[in-house]
Amino acid sequence: MSIAANKTLVLEFLSKINDRDLQHLSDNFHDEGVHWLAGNPATFPIAGEHDKPTFLQIMQDSWAISEVHADFLVMSNPADAAKVDPNRIQYIMQRVTAEDNRVCVEASVDLPTESGGLYNQRYHYLFEITDGKISLFKEYYDTELVVETFKNIF
Repeated sequence: MSIAANKTLVLEFLSKINDRDLQHLSDNFHDEGVHWLAGNPATFPIAGEHDKPTFLQIMQDSWAISEVHADFLVMSNPADAAKVDPNRIQYIMQRVTAEDNRVCVEASVDLPTESGGLYNQRYHYLFEITDGKISLFKEYYDTELVVETFKNIF
């Protein structure tokens, strides 16, 4: 696949996470693919490597935890912030970079919490593409912030 096609595949994949489209995720995640979440499994139980069935289960479980629907927005300038719906979690993608069969996405989210605080998270996603499908999906973020903010879940 071309670099442009790889970027399109990844951006659509992220969009389908938002749409909770499990079939699309399954169809576009390589059967031998690996999903990896940053963190220490002792404090963040879903950290580490996962095969395709486990990845799909993590997606379903994460959707079940929250009724809030998420949006990944590609925002090229701050004026686009006016499009943000305060009633939805919205992941803002700052940069998308691709080379060979790899695509990297930098994203952020600012989410008001039930306690009145702000979940201000930064993400880096690394994807690798094999045979037109996502064969590696690595997620880097501040795991301590996740555990602290959502401590009732973990």
